[in-house]
Amino acid sequence: IDSEYEDLGITFVDALTVTGDVDGAAPADAQGGLAGGDSVTLTFEEQQGAVSLLILDGAGEFDFVGSADGVDLYTETVDLSGEGVAGGVFVGLVFQYGIDTLEVTNTDSSDTWGMDDVVFHARGLDDADDDGYTEADEDCDDHYADISPGVDETWYDGTDSDCDGASD
Repeated sequence: IDSEYEDLGITFVDALTVTGDVDGAAPADAQGGLAGGDSVTLTFEEQQGAVSLLILDGAGEFDFVGSADGVDLYTETVDLSGEGVAGGVFVGLVFQYGIDTLEVTNTDSSDTWGMDDVVFHARGLDDADDDGYTEADEDCDDHYADISPGVDETWYDGTDSDCDGASD
């Protein structure tokens, strides 16, 4: 599962195993992720204003903790009661301030559960430095507004300011 999402800017810190069945609950598509423990942590390369996912075969309450730069910003407990529900139970979370980490914890340590169809803002589609260009628009450094396509190149400063890939 990691390799499928990694190119989009998300990693799963705790193990998910690809499966076609999570304790009797079928995923939304052919495969879902079986959680290897009580918690799964999703780490995003870029901050997220919203995240949604399906919890497979969750029994009872789940804790969702959203953090940015190691600081917990949001904590939400949701009663999902989705034991055996085909396709899982939808969870949608919206954050006033972006998060870069979402920890999902099943409060019932004896429950077998999983997740499916994580939806988030994929890497390169936002303009992190507000210069009018995204990584998809060939912005080679979306952390600095003075480095983007269309910027005048400063020769011999060691920085490809105009993102043309040519020696400067």
